[in-house]
Order: sequence, then C-alpha cells, then structure tokens
Amino acid sequence: TSTRVTNYSDLIAISYGRFLGYAHNQHNMHINKYGQTTQCSTYEEDENCIGYVGDFSREAHFTYWDQRINSKC
Repeated sequence: TSTRVTNYSDLIAISYGRFLGYAHNQHNMHINKYGQTTQCSTYEEDENCIGYVGDFSREAHFTYWDQRINSKC
C-alpha cells in the first residue's frame, strides 16, 4: 500500500482532475498550511485535502514538512 502526500500550496497536487476522469488514489495525506497532516477520505475527493485555494508556489511542489525533495525523482 502506498500513500499519496499533498502540500496545501501545491497547485498541481491539489487540482481537481475530475473533468479529465482522474481520481486520486485511496490513501491520501494532506499537509495544511500549519504543517499538520490530515488523513483524507478513502471514498471520495475530500474538501479538507483538495479544497484550499491560497498561496500557491512552485517550491511547494518539491517541499514537504520543510524537506526539499529532488525534482529529478
């Protein structure tokens, strides 16, 4: 089992994709703007995990819990 982790200001990760027929996998965690994690619903897109609209940044796509991830992964 794998878990997908999303960051609150990462526009790419939290974008809806339903109009293209995309749905996120069932095991999701979301990091909110305070660095706290939320376990997301396993049955449907969870507004607590994808509904935030705010300070989007490119850096957020590569940074989780203040750890920079190599963009070549």
